[in-house]
Amino acid sequence: MLANNNQGVIRRMARRSLASSRRRTVIMGLAVALSAFMLFSVFTVGITWFHMYHLQNIRLAGGDFDAVMYGMTEEQREKCEENPDIDRIGIAAVAGSVLSTDYDNTVNVGCIWADDVYWNDIMAPARTQVKGSYPQEENEVMLTQGALETCGFEDMGLGIGDTFRALWQDGQGNQMEREFKISGIWEGYGSQNEFYVSKAFYDQCGYQLSEVASGRYFMTFHRNFWTQEEQTAFIDSMDLEKQQNIFFSVEVGYSIPIVLGLAGIALVTCLCACLLIYNILYLSVAGNVRYYGLLQTIGMTGRQIRALMGRQSVLVGGVGIAAGLLLGTGVSFFLIPSIVRFLGHRDQLPPGSLPPDYPPDRRYGLDRQPQAGEAGGLCLPHRGGGLPAGVWREERAKNREGRPSVAAGAAAAHKGQTKVSGHHFISGGRLFRVPVPGHHDTESGPPDLRLQLHGSGHGD
Repeated sequence: MLANNNQGVIRRMARRSLASSRRRTVIMGLAVALSAFMLFSVFTVGITWFHMYHLQNIRLAGGDFDAVMYGMTEEQREKCEENPDIDRIGIAAVAGSVLSTDYDNTVNVGCIWADDVYWNDIMAPARTQVKGSYPQEENEVMLTQGALETCGFEDMGLGIGDTFRALWQDGQGNQMEREFKISGIWEGYGSQNEFYVSKAFYDQCGYQLSEVASGRYFMTFHRNFWTQEEQTAFIDSMDLEKQQNIFFSVEVGYSIPIVLGLAGIALVTCLCACLLIYNILYLSVAGNVRYYGLLQTIGMTGRQIRALMGRQSVLVGGVGIAAGLLLGTGVSFFLIPSIVRFLGHRDQLPPGSLPPDYPPDRRYGLDRQPQAGEAGGLCLPHRGGGLPAGVWREERAKNREGRPSVAAGAAAAHKGQTKVSGHHFISGGRLFRVPVPGHHDTESGPPDLRLQLHGSGHGD
């Protein structure tokens, strides 16, 4: 029997069959388009959510890292260097604090030394602008305009190369006047009330990197997903000493539950889409049983009928999927961002700022209380620590008038007000202070780096 190429006939029959039953064809096309739209939206919204969540964590924490360790011994450092899961480690260490200046004796600005990895890699995504260079000389500082305003220099127009004097307290509690030279100015997200200093400055500040009150080791991992058991195993492998802690970021701490939740939503959406398309195609075929029977009576084979049905499905599915993808693209990349920008326009604020009508008790952390299951420590309000300059400026400005200047005022204000020293951290959006035995500082001791961390710390 000679072969007969009837593919062209089948294509024409498929098009005419769909055209003759337009209502059923439109319903099938809409079903396919809706299914494609749902699937596309789930995946694009999920990917966008992960991206925005990651960006939010960077801006809240002031850097792109997965975990932070408070204090690290040489043995622990060697373990980290040999650990294949760790990608890089950046160091940011407390180097004392600025207590007052000639223009303001209510200053509470921390001095931080950052190594090249932390400054150039971990902290870089949180910066929006950098002028000048990182400090190299002992008296040089890198700061923000917010830090200058906190020190009372907002009306002096200080810039790169200018100098100023301030009362500084080192890690042993000694206070002295120092002259600082501005080597650079940066703007961005995270804590603004900090002076970034040089390694030479840190070497004479009285702190050691192994101290919990000073050394902060920020780690990034090769893997993005860590289970709770893996986090606990990693913490146990570090053999932490007393007061040492490791905190995983929210993104790493809750990554697997979030991924599983999004995967579940995607699975349910795929199942619903498949059932919808299958039912519509089944009803379409069932309604054309007589038509296919007539085609068989005139000599059409079963293979040719299946080719005809497949051609119809390809035409309807191709048009429906294309329409669904176009609709999903428009909604995901144009409509939703436009709505978000429209709704959020009136609330947009500069990086690191808060609304002027923000409740005072929430500004200073007075409403924050530790919850069960979170890392231990005492929840204390922190004067300006981690808050952008200007948020509490109006409360502080009324105390400037009539105050003595740097040496006399600050020494009198801090003399005799001794409290147990400690390091600060934020867990679940709350600021905690953990005492460090054997160290004492004043009420305006060095503020720590403010972090948005998952409360999965460990310590004896």
